[in-house]
Amino acid sequence: MASKAFKARFRIAGPKEFSQDLLTSLGMKKFLIAFVLLVALALLAVTLIVPRQIALERHIVIETSPDKIYPYIHNLKKWQEWQPWVAKDPDMVLTFEGPESGIGAKYSWDSESQGKGSMKIVQVAENRMVRTGLSFDGQGDSEATFTLEKIDDNKTNVVWYLTSDMGAGPIGKIFGVFLDGMVGPDFESGLKRLKGVAEASPMEGEELESKEAAPTLSPTPTI
Repeated sequence: MASKAFKARFRIAGPKEFSQDLLTSLGMKKFLIAFVLLVALALLAVTLIVPRQIALERHIVIETSPDKIYPYIHNLKKWQEWQPWVAKDPDMVLTFEGPESGIGAKYSWDSESQGKGSMKIVQVAENRMVRTGLSFDGQGDSEATFTLEKIDDNKTNVVWYLTSDMGAGPIGKIFGVFLDGMVGPDFESGLKRLKGVAEASPMEGEELESKEAAPTLSPTPTI
């Protein structure tokens, strides 16, 4: 009885079945090798084809003059009145360094949801352009530029664009491909908020009229 059971077990693991298992194992190994090669080729293609320099751009027409918009970009304290990321995290910690506005003005942010980083104004052209250097903690550096193009006395085209070097590696380049879709909506939201605060800012003539219209109080006579 034991001999029959042994023979039965031997037949189950006979030469035919063993060769099928071996072929299945070899086929799986070939599949895994082919898969790894395809992934490596895909990463190589990304490295060779996708550029390391990426650019992101959004624009908006604001119905006021450039000199009413410029302070909200040139002054980093006023910047916080419209920038989109503080709206996403009201608990964001902001730290300011250097002058409040102009070249050398800098602020850093620390947020659980928006990460860490800093921004510094590196170049300006009054009422026409502001360029900033951006540093993202662990994610490299970028450069953002605002240009203000006067359309007429009460209308300005504002362009906000970002350039960044994603590095030579495939991971950074893949991230760069999706950057527009991830950051573009934030740029659009920020420009809409900038439009709101800038258009609400009184024009020069309106400021003079409000001063002229302000009532003057006569001094109280003394007895």
